[in-house]
Amino acid sequence: MTDQSLEKLRRRLKLEPDNEELRRQIDQAVLRSGAADILNLERYDYLFNKFPVPRDCDCNGAFQRRTWCNTPGPFYTSETDNCFTGQKLAPSNVLFDIEGFEFIGRQPYDLDEELCVFDAWGADPYDGYYQDGNYHWSPRLVKEWWDRRDELIALATELDELWGRGPEPGEKCVVPEAYGVHRQFISQDLEDYLRVYCFFLKHRRLPRYSDAIPPLSVY
Repeated sequence: MTDQSLEKLRRRLKLEPDNEELRRQIDQAVLRSGAADILNLERYDYLFNKFPVPRDCDCNGAFQRRTWCNTPGPFYTSETDNCFTGQKLAPSNVLFDIEGFEFIGRQPYDLDEELCVFDAWGADPYDGYYQDGNYHWSPRLVKEWWDRRDELIALATELDELWGRGPEPGEKCVVPEAYGVHRQFISQDLEDYLRVYCFFLKHRRLPRYSDAIPPLSVY
């Protein structure tokens, strides 16, 4: 199917939003075209739908005290230790801030990464990890967080300069390459991830390729 034909189907869908067969055709066409690789929605299915949270969950107000640079999603940290324990256990997901406190740089995308985050959680003597973020985050809060992206980029650059050069003696649990990877994630993938997450928060389902995924500015 050509891009022009796909665009015609999308225009039809705006007029017939409940046409399930039309949605199926668009989903299949996007997957066949390779355009699905741009957002790669399948990797988010595990992350967003894995963590149902009771409506009365507040974890003693930990979300309000969360470390601001945690990437929005189910996992976040608040008041961890700074003994450099977590990153070696979850190098794809856990970073240290300037003072060595832990935060979630990228949410886990699969079971292996999730288990690594739980290992980091288990090594934290202050039990400063939580997984009720899907209950607390809203599209508005995600948009407000994204509006601070200049601060986030500046922090990521500072952390890369601090930790990316390699650990100091006594800091053997730092993973230097994780900080360059984090900067790349912010510049290349983070905005698309947040758009999908906001869609999930609003509709409580993962978007399909036939769905229009709004930019963060609409929230």
